[in-house]
Amino acid sequence: MACLLRLPPEIRDIIIEHALLARAQEPADTDAAALDRIPLDQEAFARGIIYTGEEVVQLPATRVTPNSLGLLLVNRQLSGEVLVTIERLRASARLTYVLDIMVVQDALLWPTWLSVPAISATLDRVEVTFRAFGARSHMGKSAWNGLPPSIVLALFWLLKHFVLSDKYFIRSLVLDFSDSVHTDPPDDATKEDWITMHQLYRREVPADIVPVIPRAAWYASTLERWISYTLSMGSYGAAYGRLLLERIGYVTINAGDHRVQRYDLAARLTAIVTIGSDGMMWYISPPDLRRRAFWDWIEDTAQGRLVAGLPVELVALARPEMLPRLTESETIFVNNGGSLGVVAISPRANTWKRTAERVRSATHRWFRRVLRALTRRS
Repeated sequence: MACLLRLPPEIRDIIIEHALLARAQEPADTDAAALDRIPLDQEAFARGIIYTGEEVVQLPATRVTPNSLGLLLVNRQLSGEVLVTIERLRASARLTYVLDIMVVQDALLWPTWLSVPAISATLDRVEVTFRAFGARSHMGKSAWNGLPPSIVLALFWLLKHFVLSDKYFIRSLVLDFSDSVHTDPPDDATKEDWITMHQLYRREVPADIVPVIPRAAWYASTLERWISYTLSMGSYGAAYGRLLLERIGYVTINAGDHRVQRYDLAARLTAIVTIGSDGMMWYISPPDLRRRAFWDWIEDTAQGRLVAGLPVELVALARPEMLPRLTESETIFVNNGGSLGVVAISPRANTWKRTAERVRSATHRWFRRVLRALTRRS
């Protein structure tokens, strides 16, 4: 390290940049990725018990280490230079975090961090690449049916617990569904064939049917539809849409070179205020309490976004006059009253509640019973 410090500052800055932006190679196949993967609960997966999405996510066994950590621990001089370089990269929008997600057997998500430059409360840009590996198993239940599909639940669980981790914000989240040379080559089947397979064979694929090998680009439109649904902040989608609105500036969905959709979440938050979507808190009664809780959430979300440096349209988010905030006892009542929110309404009670967990699990079971009943009738 003494040799590094004797180099001219300009060269040292280049070396530090390369070290911070270093990117690991993505796993070439499932055999390589499986070597560092927490085992899945095969029994629960076989029964199709999917309540939160965690059941179909296999996290890496090795914890990720930021690229900056080793450099920051060398000495005071190098630590200061590294911090300056991090700020310079952030100012030039080059501080990019890279996450690879393998969609295995058309049902499981295997995430792997490829580049984590530094730990920061606000991540400037997170690029997530989805790659498809293998067709659906004959015995596996469809991950692309349900209200919502288990693969969508898994994506939101992964976003909340693996990316945001209850404490980070993201200025720009890019979801890229690009076909890779490393994935299995697709057969002659089309996207419509793949969709039909999942619709016809929800529980298992007959032995005489060859499952369609998916392409990652096929996933983009399905997930775009569900993200749009969650951001409409309906009674059920609000549970997941709130996570995006509270923590993220922009979400972009790409399918290769084609942009599928881009969401400006500050504008979405303003639209929710404009149309008065306090129906997202339908579980709160009476209506006056619901309206106050809704505006508490709007104010807390706007304040959190401002502190994190995310865009906020403050004029449109002005609280109506003569509408007081919830008292402490009312806040506790609201958060214990069956909130389906992924995060609590108020930062003062930003914890998971047992009641919310029970209501959410019951809601998932109810939706699945309805879906099974409709399937039998059809």
